[in-house]
Amino acid sequence: MFKEILTSVRAQLYERAVSPLMGSFVISWLLWNYKIILVLFSDLDLHETIKYIEITLYPTWNDFLPTGVLFPLISALAYIFIYPYPARWVFRFTQTQQTINSNLKKEIEGKTLLTEDEARKLRLKINELEREFESIIEEKNQEISDLKTELQSPNELSPAKQGVLSEISINNEIKQGDLDGIKKDGSKTISESFFSNTSSSLSNSQINILNKIGNNPFKYQEMGLVYESKNKISTRYDINLLIELGLIKEIPDEMGNGNNLDLTQKGRKFMIENNLQKL
Repeated sequence: MFKEILTSVRAQLYERAVSPLMGSFVISWLLWNYKIILVLFSDLDLHETIKYIEITLYPTWNDFLPTGVLFPLISALAYIFIYPYPARWVFRFTQTQQTINSNLKKEIEGKTLLTEDEARKLRLKINELEREFESIIEEKNQEISDLKTELQSPNELSPAKQGVLSEISINNEIKQGDLDGIKKDGSKTISESFFSNTSSSLSNSQINILNKIGNNPFKYQEMGLVYESKNKISTRYDINLLIELGLIKEIPDEMGNGNNLDLTQKGRKFMIENNLQKL
């Protein structure tokens, strides 16, 4: 109980202490009554100090009220309500003069000529930046040249890039073979021409994908198939190619986890007629 009362009193004192009026009044009172402060810190004993205050400083209430209450209160109110106006004007004037001085300083510094030593250092810095810039440009041009060489010389590409290019080439051959087969044998249907040319053109990796999807009792998740492979770029290419050929199809996952893969009827027929389901 006592602790709660003490905490409440401290809170009230803190609120009053941070009040602008209270702070201004205390400072004003100390200035108007500086004599009592000197007496309290003098060498007089307690009895003489009290007697001096009652007889000399404040013999009557009429002597105490002006300097003890009225004058400090008027000074505090003047500080709160009147002082901000001249203070604001002085602040504006001061900031304006500082801005003028700053601009003048910049103008004078801008007209000041560089010394010979400063000019030499500046030229060296510019030359260093130019060399660095030229080095970066040369490096980038070399990278562009190397990339152009790789595109013009497939044999010099990395194995992964060669695999992608070979798959693209196989895909083009498949499509061209389909057209040639239809032109040469009009009696063959489009489906027969497709199967006869595709069976010998699909890579082992593509046939393995067909087997994984076809032998799985559930729908095979596309992301899982890519994750299992070592060459993820080639696997994504194989999946897209098989979808374009109509051998597999994408089915949206009911749980929103990407797409599932499943053989189409054409894909199952292709695997059976070419006896590829056991590879």
